[in-house]
Amino acid sequence: MGVFLVLNMMNPERIFRPLRIGSHFKDRIMKKIVLLLFLFTQPSFAQKIISGVVKDAATGENLPAANIQIEGTLKGVIASREGKYSINVEHVPATLVVRYIGYESKKITITSSSAGEQDISLNQSPIEMEALVVLGEDPGMRIMRNVIAKKKSWHKKIQNFSADTYMRSVIENDSGIVMISEVLAETYWDRIRGLRSVIKSKRHTKNLSPSENVVVGDDEIVNLYDDDVLIQESKFVGPTHPDALDYYDFKIIGRRYRDDQLVYDISVQTKTKLQPTFVGQISVLDTDSVMIEAELRPNDFVIFPMPVQEWKVYYMQQFSNFGQAFWLPIDMRMDGKIKIGMIGLQFPSIKYTQITGFNNYQINVTLPDSLYKTKRAFIVDSTSLKKENQFDSTQIIIPLSDREDSAFRMIKRGDSFSKAFKPTGALSRMVKMEDEYNDSIVIAEKKKNVFKTVLDGLGPRFWFNRVDGAHVGIKYSYDFSKTFSAYVLSGYSTSLRRWFYGAGSRYNWGKKHQGFFESDYYIGTTERYPSDNYSLLVASGPALFGFRDYFDFYKNQKVEFGAGYEFRKIDLNFRIGWSSEIQTSLIKNTDFDILGRNNVQRPNPKIDEGTMRSVHMSVIYGDDYVPFGFVGQERAEVKIEHSSSQWLSSDFDFTTYRASVDWRFKTFFSRRFLPNVLDLRWIGGTYTGHLPLQRLSAIDGSLQAFTPFGVFKTLRGQLYEGEKYTAIFWEHNFRTIPFELIGLQSIAKKGIGVIVHGASGRTWISKDRLRTLTYRPGYTDQFHHEIGWSLNGLFGFFRIDTAQRLDKKGFYVGGSFARVF
Repeated sequence: MGVFLVLNMMNPERIFRPLRIGSHFKDRIMKKIVLLLFLFTQPSFAQKIISGVVKDAATGENLPAANIQIEGTLKGVIASREGKYSINVEHVPATLVVRYIGYESKKITITSSSAGEQDISLNQSPIEMEALVVLGEDPGMRIMRNVIAKKKSWHKKIQNFSADTYMRSVIENDSGIVMISEVLAETYWDRIRGLRSVIKSKRHTKNLSPSENVVVGDDEIVNLYDDDVLIQESKFVGPTHPDALDYYDFKIIGRRYRDDQLVYDISVQTKTKLQPTFVGQISVLDTDSVMIEAELRPNDFVIFPMPVQEWKVYYMQQFSNFGQAFWLPIDMRMDGKIKIGMIGLQFPSIKYTQITGFNNYQINVTLPDSLYKTKRAFIVDSTSLKKENQFDSTQIIIPLSDREDSAFRMIKRGDSFSKAFKPTGALSRMVKMEDEYNDSIVIAEKKKNVFKTVLDGLGPRFWFNRVDGAHVGIKYSYDFSKTFSAYVLSGYSTSLRRWFYGAGSRYNWGKKHQGFFESDYYIGTTERYPSDNYSLLVASGPALFGFRDYFDFYKNQKVEFGAGYEFRKIDLNFRIGWSSEIQTSLIKNTDFDILGRNNVQRPNPKIDEGTMRSVHMSVIYGDDYVPFGFVGQERAEVKIEHSSSQWLSSDFDFTTYRASVDWRFKTFFSRRFLPNVLDLRWIGGTYTGHLPLQRLSAIDGSLQAFTPFGVFKTLRGQLYEGEKYTAIFWEHNFRTIPFELIGLQSIAKKGIGVIVHGASGRTWISKDRLRTLTYRPGYTDQFHHEIGWSLNGLFGFFRIDTAQRLDKKGFYVGGSFARVF
């Protein structure tokens, strides 16, 4: 025993009090004792690194994931798949305990003179058991009932813990390893506040940017002993959940020994098709009624959306009590394979492995409150990462395999992910794969020519309507640096026989480029009323085929300056700006119909011409609006525009207020990766002053048979315009549940689901304005109501919509893009 530990155990007062010796003499004696202890005692703080291979003593086969612990401590490591291990013994002498189910445990004493290489051979435990006779309930159910009851008694004793954590992530394609990332972290768990991991150091292959943390995400570290196991936003029912017997069938499939203790191997089969559950095998230590090992995967009824064609993942985990009264995870090994593709587009298989090891547990200690000031499960200690040689390889709990060790040496910067996972198929040219960190090296090596640089910045601009005819143009954008970009655009309208053009720039400022200044100039055709759902290109289809042209138009010569800032911590964007516009009317110029029919388009209304100068402000919480309902959103937006003749020398005096809110609510089957959800979208607006025609607002209708979310599906080929407006759109996505309930699993597996939807809203136009209008507006003086249902996920990306008008007769069928997430 070391000097300081001995002195700590000795009580000088207890020794010297009976002798009644003076304090000065006592000090002299203590100094001599300390000197003698230094001379004759070997210090315990010497450390050794012991490594080797764990093998079967009879066959010589390596034993993967063998458990090596330092006796009397909460420290240990796990052998790799090849049976290799490496453990840092901080104090000697020490005793290593090596365990593997089905084998007799082995103890090895480590001293300062022990060899650093120690191969360990384990003998199989003799198996002498009577045949198992099952009458009535399978004994596996009884055993798991005991495991669940025992867990309730010991789990409540753990209020919190901390542990040293090692995480390794490996990504492969069909050819081999593409990337490896390793992280050393400190993990903290609190019964009430949850789990946090602080990343202290990391290393990775050279094709990863130093700023990337591929090994971690927002998901918590998986513990298969938890009641609810969170995986990819799905809340799986754990095999030791209090209600696990309602969700699982447990059956004994084998028995083994670990030393002289009986271990039951129990199969795990799901009873439910609708809730996220596991299938696989667990091992239970009979004497303690505890789960000591689990090998599980999601059940076959877990359905992922297109374009995910296949997602297989396996979880393997071991547990130990370290000689204490409670059982904690010592590792987590995850293997997965993802196949992504659709008709005309296929990506190489993505194979991934994630290995996590836990060491040096501290139970029921005081945790820093600062950990829980953020909701993120993983926190980066940027100060520690900046230190030189910040990755301590002696802390690796699970050694690298030979393939991984070789990949670390061979992979270099420039081995890009865009090449490793390059898609194939007819649509592959439409997919642009980017890996800026590695592709920049490849580009430099190839000395990319000027012609290719120009092509990268070019984008087409095309639309068709009754005013422009065909508008054909291009836009060229160029990033001069990470902070400054600019663009120019130009186009020609065949019916107006005019060229239109524009230019703009943006400068990002701030440490993380959160602020920006921007400027824009444009002269060309502009829509008379805004649409959140349809661009000029999207709205071109009906007009090109002779149906009612959706928008009205005017000519606009506009200069605009703006500035803004992104408050990323609270997900808030703020923008202010000033603009000056010279607005003039345009007339209809063509009735062209690509099918050659004699349809006549309506006239293009005149606007209130003049110079409009205005200031505007917008505040956005969350992301920008994504049209067509591809994904659910949680966002809100407010826009204000003010024009004044007195203060801004404008020809108009008005203020508009517009707002929108998009929100998603989980409803049923909230455990699933894709639970049932209710999506809501509300829009509304009003004004003060005298509003010009070119500042009226609108509620979108469908583009003939194109009926996306956020529009009135029964309002075909037109919209409602007005000075004021309000509307609410809703969809409840039952996903594949209806087909699963009636046993049509083959349809559910294709991702086909059911959506129920509806909408209500109207606009208002004053009677005075209605009397003076020279055209017939899209308008109704009552609320529009509709309801319907949709078949979602056809071919992965499409849906069929049906809608019934409620405030008057009308039933319509249309289609749009699927709600994927």
